[in-house]
Amino acid sequence: MAISVQATLWPALMMLFDEVTSALDPEVISEVTSVIRGLVDQHNLTMLMVTHQIGFAREISDRICLFFDGKIEEQGSPERLLDNPQNERTTRLLTQLSPSSNPTPVRLTGVFHCHGAG
Repeated sequence: MAISVQATLWPALMMLFDEVTSALDPEVISEVTSVIRGLVDQHNLTMLMVTHQIGFAREISDRICLFFDGKIEEQGSPERLLDNPQNERTTRLLTQLSPSSNPTPVRLTGVFHCHGAG
């Protein structure tokens, strides 16, 4: 009973994005980020995003989950996960994606969540 009352009082509002910034120029990514932030602020939305763009994920997310074989490999705040990964596979993937490394195709999937204040 408490769960149904809670659901009635606080309806879940969620939007899902799959590669919303793929193949976009940096200035367009900035515009998309601004629109997403506006939606979050206006409607107190939760957003789940799938992206391979680590910079975008760092900027827009309050929590990042990295997946491998359909399971969460590691999760945490952008700062914790991207600056101090605890998992060896995460460390290897982030090293491959760093600008100073030789660009190697990497299959990296993440779900990124940002939650509006409210």
